[in-house]
Parts: sequence; structure tokens; C-alpha cells
Amino acid sequence: MGVILHSLLIWPIKALIEVFFVFFMLVFNENGGLSIILLSLAVNTLLLPIYAIADRWQQEERDIRNRMRRKLADIKAVFRGDERQMIVNTYHRQMGYRPIYALRSSVGLLLQIPFFIAAYQFLSHTPSLRNMSFLFLRDLNAPDGLASLGNLTVNILPVIMTLVNIASTLVYTKGLLLRDRIQLFSMAGLFLILLYDSPSGLLLYWTVNNLYSLGKNLAKSLKNPGRVLYVFILAGCAGVLAALFFDVVALKPVYKIAITGMVLFASAAPFIWKALTALSRSIERHADGKEDFAVYAASLATMFALTGIVIPALLVGSSPTEFENAGSFLFRTALQAGSLFLLLPALLRLFASPRVRPLLSPAAAGGALLMIVFSFALPGAYGTMTRGFIFDNPHRLRGSYNFPLSVFFILATGAAVFLIYRFRKTVWLKHAMSIATLALVVTGGVNIYAIHNELSAGTPAETGLTAGKSQFDPVYRLSRTGKNIFVLMLDRAGGVAMPAALEELPGLRDALDGFTWYPNSLSFGDSTILGVPSLLGGYEYAPSAMNSRKDVPLVEKVNESLKLLPLLFGEAGYHVTITDPSLANLRWIPDTSIFDGIPNVTARNLKGLYKDRYLAENAFGEESETRRFDYDILLRFSLFRIAPPALRFVLYYNGDWWKDGRSSNAFERAVEVFPNLVYLTRLFDVRDEGNTLTIILNETTHESGAYTRDLVPSPAPVVFTREDVLKYGSERDAEYAYTFMAAMRQVKNWLEWLKDEGLYDNTKIYIVADHGATFHNTSFSKPGLERFNPLFLAKDYDARGELAVSGEFVTNADLPFFVTAELKNPVNPFTGKLIDASGKKNAQYAHDAPGNRNRHKENEYVLNKTWEIRNRNVFDHNNWVEVNP
Repeated sequence: MGVILHSLLIWPIKALIEVFFVFFMLVFNENGGLSIILLSLAVNTLLLPIYAIADRWQQEERDIRNRMRRKLADIKAVFRGDERQMIVNTYHRQMGYRPIYALRSSVGLLLQIPFFIAAYQFLSHTPSLRNMSFLFLRDLNAPDGLASLGNLTVNILPVIMTLVNIASTLVYTKGLLLRDRIQLFSMAGLFLILLYDSPSGLLLYWTVNNLYSLGKNLAKSLKNPGRVLYVFILAGCAGVLAALFFDVVALKPVYKIAITGMVLFASAAPFIWKALTALSRSIERHADGKEDFAVYAASLATMFALTGIVIPALLVGSSPTEFENAGSFLFRTALQAGSLFLLLPALLRLFASPRVRPLLSPAAAGGALLMIVFSFALPGAYGTMTRGFIFDNPHRLRGSYNFPLSVFFILATGAAVFLIYRFRKTVWLKHAMSIATLALVVTGGVNIYAIHNELSAGTPAETGLTAGKSQFDPVYRLSRTGKNIFVLMLDRAGGVAMPAALEELPGLRDALDGFTWYPNSLSFGDSTILGVPSLLGGYEYAPSAMNSRKDVPLVEKVNESLKLLPLLFGEAGYHVTITDPSLANLRWIPDTSIFDGIPNVTARNLKGLYKDRYLAENAFGEESETRRFDYDILLRFSLFRIAPPALRFVLYYNGDWWKDGRSSNAFERAVEVFPNLVYLTRLFDVRDEGNTLTIILNETTHESGAYTRDLVPSPAPVVFTREDVLKYGSERDAEYAYTFMAAMRQVKNWLEWLKDEGLYDNTKIYIVADHGATFHNTSFSKPGLERFNPLFLAKDYDARGELAVSGEFVTNADLPFFVTAELKNPVNPFTGKLIDASGKKNAQYAHDAPGNRNRHKENEYVLNKTWEIRNRNVFDHNNWVEVNP
């Protein structure tokens, strides 16, 4: 019940507060105090119409009570018991008074409760205010402690807030009954008690709220408060324009333009209101009341079904196992969509004035139609999105504004809805919205059923998480006298991040004794589904080569690539271990049964197996506290999908989705995979004889967002400093840099362990990636191409010496050739072709393609864009020539 009430009543307010706060922090260079003040002013200004209606209702209730007071006193003086109650009820009916009016008159007071809870939850826990000062407040994330009485620290801001609240109440209750005053004075005292030890940022917000309320109450005593308000608005707008002109606050040009637009809009508010009023009257003349309400209800149902059911179900259905507790995640998202598109619009219609109400139905119908068009006709192709809801190629979003097309659809839809109302054909809209709602509900239901079936099909053998087992039983094997081959694939480990790691990570260069680094490396795709098959299978499993075998199912070809090295070395007598083999049977939780029957091969899934132990050893508390995705990230993605293409980059906001702080589920994602590297040295069974091949696929570098400068995951949102941003290019780049370095430090520890155990010289090691990542760098002449630049490090047997850097062009499909060098004429058992590097002599291609397995065909990849890389140099964008896929 708590989740339901929070999602319906508190979440929309908290989300609104969060978006405003992030916007003001962005515009005003992270000035927390100024952002809180502007946040309070913005929220209160938005609520002015609702408070005005609530005040009107309250005044109406008071007027009726005043008219009835003397008569009710006479009735109570003469009559008793049931007879008195009967006569009172009869008198109430005669006067048009209902007891519920008393509750209606308290709407203004009741409105403060969810806003109080939402503001308290947000401003008390936001990491952005930590250690941030403002004027005389030393830390906005702590009580102000501005005074002291001996050894006792006294907070002054709660007292100031309460005094302002009392002053506002005195003005507001002038001439009212004592009971009305006592109620509000009691609220002021209660707020003082509740908020006394709260962070000063929250007290600053509530103090500004009370100042705003005081100004509003003083304005009511004026003869023409509306005109006075407009004069103040014009004065404020003039002040803002003057501040922009004289650069009082250093702002980027785009923010100056945006603020100027807002100021001009506010200045023209009366004229805009007159235009809307004229439009409202025109619509009202041609609208039928019942049909109008039916259109409104059906349109809201369409918007709810699309954002709360269909889009979330389609996303989760693309890979259900990627989501913790997918069912509850979808349920919570549906509640939030219900709050946004059902509950709030219902309240809006309830509070709307007669001049505004006629506009609501056509606006809702037009909005619902546009959402459907933008979601399905203009969905956009933005590449692979990580489990942290980060697009691997955000440059696509920058280039997908399509402003003219967005404007065209908006104007065309608006004109169509207006004409439908003008010619009294609203029944068309009602039927269209009803059919759309039904179709969306059925589509969402089918996808939810499919999600349930896929999750139900999972088995302990597939997940590897049997009975929460976390002890260190040997997983891998190493030989002291034989040959060891070790392949570590770090998912999404970008080669361009390696210089930062070598510079910042002490001892890494020394640990890479005998290694060669190949910076000039290429992956054939920027996603796992394209990168892994070629990495483990060679050139025969490059996307273009796989597509040429059109008669073979894609799942079969992917499985061939995964089994190639284990089969060759297993049959050669090596003890082979492969863990977390990505895409086995084209499942995100790998189906290790594809390796059954291969001699000497052990396949296991270790993802998440050591999570509980890591949490316990590092005193992170109950692991259940981390089992949550961002509480509203899925709905924010829905809003992204229904938005015009021109606005999607703004809504994405560099992967932050207008959230304050980093993704709350980043820690959960990190501790699923990072411990497998932390405990790597404890997972080996070292023997005196035999040969071994070990293949580990690990996603630590894929799951960024939780790592601090200490290179360990933090359950608290990570706050990046200005130094981080200057060093790496942006917060997102700093986030990735620390993640990459966290993985490489664990690799360093493992290499040092090999040396201490005397296992280094008889071990051939490859540290590689399936593809690169978006990361600010100076190596590539065009941003975004680094996504195709995987990490590629290699060390042969007995190799020693300083880390070498080779300019040789390599692809990750070279790995099987390197690994099988000691096998005599190794042949691919599935195709009968020799495994060699001859494939590199041909033209090399990189492909832009969906990262989701469900968006490819049964037998081949869907390749959206293809580049031929010429002159064997990946860094120069002139060598990337687009060709037909």
C-alpha cells in the first residue's frame, strides 16, 4: 500500500521538484542555494491557480457558515439529540450546504502535505547539496547551527521560517474565526518541530515558500491583485533581462536564449490568456458536454496505456532477465503513469476554471495522437542502451532533432483536432481513442505474458546462482609445468581509456610486464551481439560473414563462435573453463548447456554469485537494499519515446534523464560483476601438470556509474568534482574512467599474483573487449568512432619487458588466430575452414546495428549502417567510408 500511495501521490511532485532543481543547478553553475530559491518560486507559481481555487472554495464555505451561524445557534439552544441533528441537516439542505464543504475548504492545507513529504524526501537526501555553502549557510545538507548557547548549538533558520509562517497566517486569517487561526498556527508550530534539525537546504526552501505565501496574502488586500501581480512580473522580467545583458551570472548562450524565451512568454501572459480564452469559447460553442468528457477520458486512457504498459513492457520484454524484479518494476511504472496521465489530469479538470475546461479535451486528444505518432512512426534508432539506461552512442541523439518534422506533426495534429471540434465530429476522436486504448492494452498484456513466460523458464543451471552459494570453490585451473592460456574479455572496455589508466593507476604499467598493447584496434560493431562472435570465433563470425550464411539460424552461428575455442582445445586435451559466455543460445543469461558433451570443458555462470559475500565483507548491509532499479527511470524512458524527436536529446540529458545524482541502480549492477574480478585470485586450482585454457567474460567495464576515486563501487550516488570534469571531459567520461580503472586495478592484482605464484611465464594472456565505449579522447579525429575501438592487450609465453605499444592494425577477430597459434593447422569444425589471419587481408567493416537480439532477423543481422575502414588506420575519420550494408 505504501508503494501505491507513494507512486500515486508523492512521486509526481518529487519528480517535478527534481527536474526543476536539476535545471536550475545546470543553468546557474551548480549554485545550490540559488537553485533552491528558484525551485520554491517556480513550484509555488505553478500552484497559484490551484491555490486560488482552493481559497475560493474555502471562502465560499466560510460565507455559508457565517450566514448559518445565528440560526444554528438557535437550533442548538432549543433542540437536543436526534431531533437537533435532523433539523440541522434539513437547514443545511435549505441553505445548500453539505458537510463535505468543510473538507473541500481544507484543500489548500491538504495540498501542502504531499508537497511537504516530496520536498523533504528530495532535499534531505540529494547528494548535490553535500558540503555546498550559500551565503551564511555553511552546508546546505546539514542543519544551519548558526548560533550557540554555551555548548548547545541552535538552528536559526527554522525559527525564521516559523516567524514568516506566523506573519503570513496573521495576514491570511484577519477577520476569521478563532478556530481557523488556531488550525494554521498549530501547523506553523508543527512544522517548526518537524523541521528543526533538517538540512538547511530544506529549511531555505520552506522559508521561501512562506515568504511567497506572505506576499500572496498581502496581495489579496489590494484592489486589483491581478494587475499588481502583472506589474511585478514585468519588473522581474526586466530585471532578468538586465542581468542577462550585463552578465551578472555567467551563463552559456543556449541558457541565455532559453531564459529570454521564458521571460518574453511571461511578459505576454495576459495576451496569451486572452487568446486561449477566445479559443476556449469557440470550442465550447461546438462541443457536447458528454462527448467532450468521453473524449477526455478515452485520451487519458490511451496515454496511460502507452506510457505505463506498452512502452515499459516492450523494453523489459527485450531482455527480461536484465531487470531485477521485473514484475514489480512494471507495476510501479504503471502506477506512476496512472498518477501522471489519469490522476493529475482528473484533478486538473476538477480545479479548472470554466474558461480553461473546454481546452482540456482537445488538448488531451491531440496529445494522445501525437504520442502514438512519435512512439511508432518516429521511434528513432539510437543504438544500444545499457542496463543503466545509457545509450552507447549518444551522438545519434544529437543528430536526430528533426525539428521541422516535429513541428509539422504538432501543427497538423492541432489543426485536425480543431477542425473535428469545429464540425462537431468529436465522436470520431472518442472512437479512435477507445480503439487505440484497447489495442495498446492487448499489446501490453501479450508482452507482459511473454515476460512472465521467459522469466519462468529460467533455471538454476542457467543462472549459476544456486542456493545463494558464495564460497570460494575452485572454478578455474592453472598448471605450474604445462601451458596456460588465459582470455579475459572486459565488456565495453574501450582502448581509448587505456592511456588514462596507465597514467592514473600506480603499478599498472609494471604489472603489464611483457604485454603488447594494440591501440589501433577495431571491433565490427559497437554492441555485444556483434562483437562477441567475431572475438571468440574469428573472421568467419564477423557480421558480414555471418550474414552471407543466410540458410543458418543466427543463434546457431553465435553458438558456433562461442564453442569454437573450447571445442578445439578440449579435444586437444586442455582443461577448458569458460564463464559467463555472453549470448549463449542468444540469451542474456547465458545457456551454458550449449557446451554439454564437449570433452574437458566446464562452462559456468558466475555473475552475481559472489555478490552477497562482497557486500558482507565490505559492510554494505543487507543486499536487498540494492535490489532496485531507479524508481522512475522506466517511466522517464516512456516519456522519451513519446516526445517529439526534437526534444529527445534534451530529455535524455546526457544519460542523466533529469535525475539528481547518478543512477541509483548503478551499485546493484556493479556488485553483480565486480566481485568476480576482486576474488579472481581465490578462484584457481593450481596443479603441477596439464595444459589449460581459461575464458572469462566480465561486464565490470560495461556497468559504470558506481565507482568513486577509490575505484570501488559506492552505494551512495557518486558526485564528481570540477577537477574530474576538466580531466576527463564530462561527468559521464569521469564515470567511465573510474569504472575502467577499477577493472584494470583488479587485473593488475591478478597479474601480480601470477608472478608471485610462479605462473606468469608459462601463461599466455589476452585482455580484450568485444567493443569500445563512448569516451572523450584526442586519438580519434571524430567523436563517436571510439565505440568501435576495443581494448586489445596480449602477452606470449615467457614474454618480459616494458609494456610495448604497437601501431599494427588489429581487429578483435584476430584473437582466435593468436590463441590457436600452438595448435597444428587448427580448423573450424563447423565450417571446415582453417583458422588464420587471412580474413584481415580483405576489406574491414564496422557496422551500426541494434544491440537487442530481438531486433535482428532469425538468420541474419539487421545492419543499419556500414563503414569500410581503409588504410588500416581507425583513428582518422576520413578512413571511415560509408557503404551499403
